[in-house]
Amino acid sequence: HFASVLALLRGIIPSGQNLATPETLKQAMQQSGAFAEKQLLEDPQLAARLFDRAHAAASDSRLPRDFKLLLLRLFVLLGQNSNATPTPAPRPLAPLWQPAGNPVAQPLQFPHPEFPRHQGRGQTAAQALSRTGLLKLIAQGLSRIQATQLNSVLSTQTSAEPVPANTWLFELPAWSGQQLALFQVRLEEYRQSQSNSKDEERSAESVWRITLSFNLEPLGPLYSLVRIQKGKVSSSCWTEREDT
Repeated sequence: HFASVLALLRGIIPSGQNLATPETLKQAMQQSGAFAEKQLLEDPQLAARLFDRAHAAASDSRLPRDFKLLLLRLFVLLGQNSNATPTPAPRPLAPLWQPAGNPVAQPLQFPHPEFPRHQGRGQTAAQALSRTGLLKLIAQGLSRIQATQLNSVLSTQTSAEPVPANTWLFELPAWSGQQLALFQVRLEEYRQSQSNSKDEERSAESVWRITLSFNLEPLGPLYSLVRIQKGKVSSSCWTEREDT
């Protein structure tokens, strides 16, 4: 059943090329894990299926296509003791993925300072992971999603710049050949007040900013900023490599 859940998880990861289409991008954001708790609230039985230790294939087939929930299900299945001696497993939400330093402040930087350096460090097919190694890897994925969710909540409270009315952050995995690439997306809504000359009432107009960062070979780290206001779109892109 571990393999069937893993197949579900792999199946919701799009290719980098397909991620460029609006429909696939929207679906990837919905399945990124950012809205996992909303699904738990809407389905009272979902938590029971996630933590079901009976290896019920029927329960796994009814799991939502959500990156965080599927990772959590894998953690539960892999964390069960087989015939081996019990091994202390890392907590699923422990910040194991983060470099040394402040585990709260670091995720609030966008893109994460470690992001460009960690791209392309995935395990090769020939490298086998132990059960403990797999647990740690899954815990790292859960921690990244948890940090991104907290970033969405706290970024409006910690920025010294004009405070956005709403902020959403996503980390979207995508296939680049046989390797996984990570696309970081930050979506911000700023509201500007405008006065009405007739009745002096003030209305809020939304200004949208979309920041995208990713690292694909042979291009290297790339960053893009898109601004949308009054139906007009402006964008800028930059890279860390001069030859890109």
